[in-house]
Amino acid sequence: MDVSTGYIVSPHNFLLNHHLVRDAAGKLRFFYLTPEGCLQCGISNDDGKTWSAPLKLAGELTGSFTAVSDQNENIHLCAVRKFDRLTYMRWNGSDWSTDILPLDGRSGQPFFPIVHVDRSGVVHVICGFRKNTGEWSVIHYRINPPRCQPEKMYFDVPCASDIQLNINTEKGHRGKYVPFLCGAADSDARGNLHLVHRYFDGRYFQLYYSFFNSGSSQWAPPAHLTEAGFNCGVPSMLVDSQDNVHILWTSSRAGEFRLNYRQNSGGWQPQVILPGNNEAKASPVLLLREEKIIACWHENGRMFFLPLDGDSCARDVYLWTSQGDNMAVKIHQRIWQTGSEPVVPLTLAQKEGDHYLLYYTTVCLPDENPDKANILRPLCVPDVPPSGGGSNIYAGPEPGGTLPENVQEQNTGELGGSASVPCCSGGDTENDGVEMERGLYETGSAEKDELPASGANSKIITWNVQI
Repeated sequence: MDVSTGYIVSPHNFLLNHHLVRDAAGKLRFFYLTPEGCLQCGISNDDGKTWSAPLKLAGELTGSFTAVSDQNENIHLCAVRKFDRLTYMRWNGSDWSTDILPLDGRSGQPFFPIVHVDRSGVVHVICGFRKNTGEWSVIHYRINPPRCQPEKMYFDVPCASDIQLNINTEKGHRGKYVPFLCGAADSDARGNLHLVHRYFDGRYFQLYYSFFNSGSSQWAPPAHLTEAGFNCGVPSMLVDSQDNVHILWTSSRAGEFRLNYRQNSGGWQPQVILPGNNEAKASPVLLLREEKIIACWHENGRMFFLPLDGDSCARDVYLWTSQGDNMAVKIHQRIWQTGSEPVVPLTLAQKEGDHYLLYYTTVCLPDENPDKANILRPLCVPDVPPSGGGSNIYAGPEPGGTLPENVQEQNTGELGGSASVPCCSGGDTENDGVEMERGLYETGSAEKDELPASGANSKIITWNVQI
């Protein structure tokens, strides 16, 4: 049953602007962004049946944030606040500490901070950084909790481009750069860090993979992971107990929607298109249950469950149907044990008058896979060179390897159609750009104002958005 938390959430970037943390005693903490830009936290001590009044943790947030817990149940949170303050907060079980991570005098703006705690307890903060010159890099902070002294590293990202949204509201006109460097991070048993990030390459939203060697403290060059000519949504990543890397993401082009999966097990395997219909998909996550990988996603008010086993078969079933018109659904990347049942937590945004309320529910996972009669074979995307040479898919270097030059050949076709796409689902370029800013607004239109030539040197695409 969907339970209203009573928390009013921001209509921007629903998937990225709230996070759920559970401790060993079962206490739930919701961290969420309000429409006024305040970071707040609510608590439930009864598995989400009731929720406390929210506590304000910080104000003047300007974008998404991340909150995670470590092995000792400390909570680590990172957000970007007004005046480009990259703020790191830590809960030690009794108190919050707050620090501003230094940018070393660099002039620019940090975006989309990702926090990850590796198996030895080292905290990693990764975020995109847009220099005032328009160039992009990635900042990586490595924080050892006993010293709490951040160690900083920088590396460049390929195909640096911007989208600038010109927003016309009742309060007047305002402009905003919107970067699309967001993604996921995980670590392996040796403490190496794996990062997949999404970036606009001048024509399409693509995924890139980067590997950080903890022994040498070096980042390998980013490797292009995805098929050219499709827009990619925000990815989910999981590193299993054998240190294999698994990535799940949505993609779309001209009203064609896909759910994609790729695995690195001693080398990148071919991209796989998972079975399903041609409906828009959102909130894809990878879950690990008893060493088995499970793909979940939201589609037209339903949550789908798809185990991925070793023979590349997939059994497709849906577990949950929304009680209302809930296009904004987030499936959280964890499995909890409630009594004897494994459950997956979901959050929903439902419109109540002139604002949106955050709802909470859980979905039980089946004890066994669906009947084998339902087996559907996924489609592998072949490495067939397109016209003009090159390959549609680059498998990427081995960890620590190098990225060949001209590894991606851009598709020169027209941009995709204008199908309606849920927030952050990885839809066509126009809708994706608008949704990152417009979020859950029910009304509004976008008009393309300017489209420079495609390619890595494209710097700005401008959109006019009427709200």
